Amino acid sequence: MYAGVAALSLLVAEEEPNIVAGPLGFVFFIGGVIAVGLLGWSLTRHLKKTERAAAAGVFDADRTEGAGPDAGPDRAGRAESGPTDQ
Repeated sequence: MYAGVAALSLLVAEEEPNIVAGPLGFVFFIGGVIAVGLLGWSLTRHLKKTERAAAAGVFDADRTEGAGPDAGPDRAGRAESGPTDQ
């Protein structure tokens, strides 16, 4: 009985499936490369626009210089006035 199981396991082990990505995998890979390239190109364009706008003085310099991600008109106003009792 054990010899039959051993022979069956050898037959199964010899027939390993040959799995390849194929043409569909290549299409997905190229699509991903193109998508990442387009995202990088778009990011670069937006960053250049932002730099030009900052140089032109579009942004409020008082709020943007040294302000953290939590800084804004509402939070800055509350921080200056101190705590309030409700």
